[in-house]
Amino acid sequence: MATELISQDVVPIGTGYVILMGVLAAGLRVQRRDAIRARAQEAEGTAESSEAADAGTGAAREVGPGGRTPGVVARRVPARWPRFAVQVCATALGGYVLLMAVDVLYYYGVARVAGQFIESAFTGGLLLIGITLPLFGAASWLYFRWRHS
Repeated sequence: MATELISQDVVPIGTGYVILMGVLAAGLRVQRRDAIRARAQEAEGTAESSEAADAGTGAAREVGPGGRTPGVVARRVPARWPRFAVQVCATALGGYVLLMAVDVLYYYGVARVAGQFIESAFTGGLLLIGITLPLFGAASWLYFRWRHS
């Protein structure tokens, strides 16, 4: 019984945990590298802007919060709320895809539950996103309204 528990539950869950933590660590490393690169560009930009001001020309560069340059999607969308909405929707979509990947891998690799498990997982995930996104949007709107009033 104990060996079945280890092979059927502990190993798959532990493997999933290690993979998830690896992905999160890689994301943090990329974010840190981008922040360091943005600071270096900002330092170069400050030196270049003073030289360009002396020459009478200057190239404007968009800098986001914290001195970071915005990502590819954020550069295409105007600032403030539309950009925030794009970021939230992209995060929700990425989270949904990750959740569905975990569900499918769990279903075919571990559980093999009879019934409509996969269909329920997909519709349940969509319902979860459908409920939480408007609530998150309303909470964000209230927060910014309270903070900036």
